[in-house]
Amino acid sequence: MARTKRLFYNGGIFHVINRGNRHQSIFLNEEDYEIFLSLFSQYHEPYDFKVISYCLMTNHFHFLIEMGSVSLSLIMKKILSEYASDIRGTNIKSNTQNLTPDSTAFVT
Repeated sequence: MARTKRLFYNGGIFHVINRGNRHQSIFLNEEDYEIFLSLFSQYHEPYDFKVISYCLMTNHFHFLIEMGSVSLSLIMKKILSEYASDIRGTNIKSNTQNLTPDSTAFVT
């Protein structure tokens, strides 16, 4: 049986988690963490959301996000796609296919 569709609404607070494919690292160095956080900073106003708290670990992350008018899936798609694109350029010799633009962020 399919899961009930999650309700998203303006002002709702959601826990977002995502991890690398096969639990591999998505942050390979300090610059990767900085790139990732800068994307949240860059998009929080135009995409109408607030980051309440976050925790970044080598192979996954957690965010508490207060929603505005833009859907959470659109926000995460934009940030994850751009991050994956950015780290492919900076970590060309590394295995950077651990976080794909099509990754689905889990929301609880």
